[in-house]
Amino acid sequence: MPNCDGWPTGTAGWATAMPADGGGPRRGRTGGGRPTGLRRRRLRLLAAAAVLAGTLAAATVLVACSSPTSSAPKTADVMKGILDHAPTGVAATVAQKQLLVVAVDSAYPPQSSVDPSSHQLVGFNIDVANKVGQALGAKVEFVTPAWDKMAATLKKGTADVAIDSLPITASSRATMAFTSPYVYQDAVVVVLTGAAPASSSADLQGTTIGVVAQSVYQLWLEQLGGVTVRSYTQEADAADAVRAGRIGGLMTDQGQAWQLVDSGAPFELRGPFFYQPLGFATARGQDDLVAVLDHVIAAMRADGTLRRLSEKWYGGHDVTRKPSASVPHYSS
Repeated sequence: MPNCDGWPTGTAGWATAMPADGGGPRRGRTGGGRPTGLRRRRLRLLAAAAVLAGTLAAATVLVACSSPTSSAPKTADVMKGILDHAPTGVAATVAQKQLLVVAVDSAYPPQSSVDPSSHQLVGFNIDVANKVGQALGAKVEFVTPAWDKMAATLKKGTADVAIDSLPITASSRATMAFTSPYVYQDAVVVVLTGAAPASSSADLQGTTIGVVAQSVYQLWLEQLGGVTVRSYTQEADAADAVRAGRIGGLMTDQGQAWQLVDSGAPFELRGPFFYQPLGFATARGQDDLVAVLDHVIAAMRADGTLRRLSEKWYGGHDVTRKPSASVPHYSS
């Protein structure tokens, strides 16, 4: 059934930075035997799953129309259905207020940026955050700290969660807690069209590769060795150096690389050379909120929402699919 914007329900064919209302599915379980305590709980969750699945479909239309929904379950009920207990910590605050405050970078397209005509936040992460709000029956508000201030923002409680393409690494786990991955970020090298093939780290030996200064790509290349690493403040400057033939390539994530190619620049991609899983981040110790968000991510992956949003914002590419086993996982 199409929604009022003309998009099929569930396709997520709109971008909005406005708060989102809605409801989402709870965990469904199956079982047999007579209705013991465990059996009764399973039956209750199965019934709740059917009700909330219908609510999520209705909420998708209501959000597109910017209309309130009186039938959506309260956030506390949604969370209790997921957790099997009343939410605690930040999850309890989100449930009480029916409000999810999300931290994003305001200048990182296509993940998140300010549209110059509407002056609203748009992008893949914005749409994902709004879908999470719908699933939880909560409004969504955005805050836009600097990318390197995400951990401090979460610790201070200025935001409940950062949905900002944050790599799940050993160092980042020291300051934040993470959900399961919702995106996988491949590291690729952008080269001039017709350049020599490169499919492994050995192929980079003896080359000069540009990176954004202090990025994971600089760290990986320096640890690799045998590569002359040229750092730049702006990725565009590195791309210009590739175009002018001053360096052999630019290492970046596949999303940024696709944008360069799609812009008409004479570039091709090589790799991937490694990948990093990306997750939602919360303050440390917020186990209930992480569990709730993990449940929503799993549901969005299962029903194709994450894939559709990726294809919408990444030119038909799916960044939510885990790379093949031949691509190494890198954790700084």
